[in-house]
Amino acid sequence: MFKKSLASLGVASIGLGALISIGAALPAHAMATLPATDKIYSFDCSVGAFDMQLIELQADGTATEIGTGLGTTENLCPSQPAWDSNTQRAYFVFEGNLFRTDVDTGVSTVVVAVTGSDPGTEEDLLGTASLAIAPNGTAWVLADGWIGTINLTSGVVTQLAGANLRDQGAYYIYAMAYGGDSAALWAINSDNTVDDTPSIANKVFTIDQTTGSTDFDGTTLIDYQDASIEQFYSIAFDSSGTLWAMFDNANIGELRSIDTGTGIVTEQGDVMLGGTPVNTYSIFIASPGGDSTLASTGAMSSVNLLLSALGIALLAVGTIAVTVGRRRVS
Repeated sequence: MFKKSLASLGVASIGLGALISIGAALPAHAMATLPATDKIYSFDCSVGAFDMQLIELQADGTATEIGTGLGTTENLCPSQPAWDSNTQRAYFVFEGNLFRTDVDTGVSTVVVAVTGSDPGTEEDLLGTASLAIAPNGTAWVLADGWIGTINLTSGVVTQLAGANLRDQGAYYIYAMAYGGDSAALWAINSDNTVDDTPSIANKVFTIDQTTGSTDFDGTTLIDYQDASIEQFYSIAFDSSGTLWAMFDNANIGELRSIDTGTGIVTEQGDVMLGGTPVNTYSIFIASPGGDSTLASTGAMSSVNLLLSALGIALLAVGTIAVTVGRRRVS
């Protein structure tokens, strides 16, 4: 009887532990952890690396090569790819072409040449542009302050009609991603604060998905209020809503995580391949099974509620079992 009571106490402890682990908040500067369903990828831009050489990254920046890219060494390297949870492929726009990447083989192939939907489409959008993709397949391109949508099948770009970022004095935005708890299109203002008139604090903020405009009403990046902000070339959300970024530090890629609520940037680690620093500008996160939509649909909240309920149930079962065990002993 005594052993059974101890086992019941163990069950109660597990239930209580589940509640504590769910309710406890991580320290503000804690390094981010990647959900088990997700994988971080980048492209190696180091001198001598194969063109479009895909690498997989751990949360600390440790890199592993996948495939051999294009097999050539002409320094061809994308900067802001994006993951499409529908096709389970990554896409990027590079030198007038829309590319698709298979993360299993590391092979990148041209899907189609990028074209404008009308003569007024800004040519910068048709060259090398940043890319963001929503779970429903809607995709945006961004280049030199211009923004538009792109069809991932036809490659047709439509420049957004409303006020654009260039009109608002923000020319140097490179990093763009769709996701987070608000299911929004996010970017980082890469312009040096002193160059803006009026000055615009360097922030992570959202962009209107229809007009391409923004009021820069985002979160100030506390420690990045100078020209160093221009080194954020690529960002991506994981399925839990955490924002990850690639920071270029003197041609060495540094993996970082960003709290969009506080503006705190955490250094995760330098991108290292076999002990050697990697020059890279890109990042995208693959979420197999469509897990990238969890944060957008509120499913993560449902999961947390389910876990909380499970913890309460385990605690209740353990308490009842302990009571029954004690009654039998007496």
